[in-house]
Amino acid sequence: MIRRIEFNEIRPGDVLVFKGNPNSFLNRNLSKMIKKKVPKWDEWGWHMAPVVAIDTFMDAQWPKLKLSKISDYKPENIRAYRIKETEPTKDQLDKFINYTLGRSYDWFVYILTAFAIQLRPGIDFPRVINRTYDCWETTWEFAGFIDSDITHDYNYPFLTDMISLAGEC
Repeated sequence: MIRRIEFNEIRPGDVLVFKGNPNSFLNRNLSKMIKKKVPKWDEWGWHMAPVVAIDTFMDAQWPKLKLSKISDYKPENIRAYRIKETEPTKDQLDKFINYTLGRSYDWFVYILTAFAIQLRPGIDFPRVINRTYDCWETTWEFAGFIDSDITHDYNYPFLTDMISLAGEC
């Protein structure tokens, strides 16, 4: 069961959702498209990232995936979700880090996202397995590494899929 947790409960295996910037062109326009398909979505979250160690998350940012510190961000700009009740093993976390760290950021995903949002639920794009990742794809990949299912009935990952399973939209 996926559930929101308090900031002080964050541990490896959790997922962070960062507050989006409503003034950015991309956030504003894709959020409008998503809101049409998921009316209960509060448009708060935008960026997401898996926690891979204490105070560390895998950050899918241009140009390459990197490790970032949770403590560099304000708690009021982060929502945390527990996607699996048992904490992942060090081996699972290390394998995920080794698999994704330094991979290229998937800039093409925004075009696919815009199309996928419009076509849901009748048609959905399969997830592109090209070893490049945006933040949503990184989180879905992470869930697979720790044997957690945060997907919906669709293959193409959206933040709203995970938070709807948490009962928030």
